[in-house]
This record gives sequence, C-alpha cells and structure tokens, in this order.
Amino acid sequence: MEKPILAVDLDGTVGDPYAWLPRVNRIFELSLTEDNFHHLKIRSNEGCEHVPSDFYKNNKPIFHKDIGMREGAVETLVRLQERFELIFVTGRTEDLKAITEKWFKDYGLSSDFQVVYLGPEMKTIWTEKYKPVAFLEDSVPQSKAISESGIPVILMDTSYNRSLEGKNIIRAKDWEEAEEILIKGLYKEKTAC
Repeated sequence: MEKPILAVDLDGTVGDPYAWLPRVNRIFELSLTEDNFHHLKIRSNEGCEHVPSDFYKNNKPIFHKDIGMREGAVETLVRLQERFELIFVTGRTEDLKAITEKWFKDYGLSSDFQVVYLGPEMKTIWTEKYKPVAFLEDSVPQSKAISESGIPVILMDTSYNRSLEGKNIIRAKDWEEAEEILIKGLYKEKTAC
C-alpha cells in the first residue's frame, strides 16, 4: 500500500526561522528579534525600509546556509517517514541544491528525500498535481493559498505568521505538536487555528 504524501516546507518549518536574523542585523545595523520580526519580507518590518528590495535575491546563501533546525524536527521527520511519503517543497531555487544537501547531511537527514525546488512560485502549483494529505508550512501567503485550495496546512508557529487564521489551517507550536496532529489525523477535521 502506498503511503499518503505529506508535503513539508524547509525554511522556517524544518529550519530555524530566525537563524539568519543576526546576519541581516549586522549588515544593515538592525535590531530584529524573534519578538519584533512580523513579516517575512524584511522591508515590511518597522525600521527596515532601507533594506534593498533585491537583497534576498542577491544574497540567498545568507538566508539558507547554516540555519540549523527547529528543535525536534529531525527526529519527528524520521518517525513520520514510517507513515507518510515525505516530500520537501521549498521556495528555494535549484542553485541552492548543494547548500540544501549539505544541510540535510549535517543534521543526519537522508539524501533520499525528494526535494522540489519551486523558487518564488506558489506551492499550489505543486499541490494541485500531487494532492498531499497535508502541508507543513510557515509562510502566510503560501499557507493561505494552500489551505484555500483544500489542502490542510499545519502552520508551524512563528512571530511572522501569528495573524493567520482560517479554514484548513491548524497551528502547531512545535514539531511535537505537529506530529500529534498528523498521527491523530486532526488535520482531517480541517479546523481553524
């Protein structure tokens, strides 16, 4: 019997959502912290208007290299792999493949995992074709679009997504809670945050 597909975002979901803040703070003399970081687009945060709009595009390794993992992510993913076909669907681009593979290796994740590099595309392009049973995500626009397409989203809690609520969105404070939601099938209830 085939395992159901579980889609998992990388950055901010598996990876530490705040690991790159100190790097950006140093470059631009900012004071962003987990508590005052309310928008993934840096320029949208208070006092960050001077950050160039193309900063991410021109400096992607700053955001994706050596970012660590959320506590419990690796162990939980290993356990979930027994029940689900895990597919990582990321906003990273193909040019970050080597950084991604090294990151997986450094944290003991199998290189056998499938990683789909979508870049700036909306992930609903992928979900419409592959129909995962749920999607673990942290991004507000991605979560909103995925949930509105009928795919349940397990929203990994961050300071920048706390305003998001809605049908098909279940907030998880950490990987332990995300695993419980998946194992108990709570995502099937399609409840709101």
